Amino acid sequence: MEIIVRDGLPKDCYAFQHTLNEQNASRLRGVFAGQSAAVIDAKFPLEAISAYRDCKGDDERRQASGPRAADMTKHITDIAQKYLIPGETQDLALMSAFGIGLCGAA
Repeated sequence: MEIIVRDGLPKDCYAFQHTLNEQNASRLRGVFAGQSAAVIDAKFPLEAISAYRDCKGDDERRQASGPRAADMTKHITDIAQKYLIPGETQDLALMSAFGIGLCGAA
């Protein structure tokens, strides 16, 4: 993701490993500068996605769908709670899944 951002944006428009306010000292993968930052979270619930991708049939996929959906929902909720800070960040955040192979044949 860093290469894509560096190739496409001027250096003063983004920061990597940026720390938000004191209440939320989480380190971010990418923040686009501006009046308020747009956050990109580069973490991803890989275990459940990998388990789903590795399923060998429809029955296994149905069983793996629940944990996958639950992990994704929890991660999205966590991103919102950590990174949507009024006055400091935009009212949306992005979750990056580059390099995970989500589109591979299953």
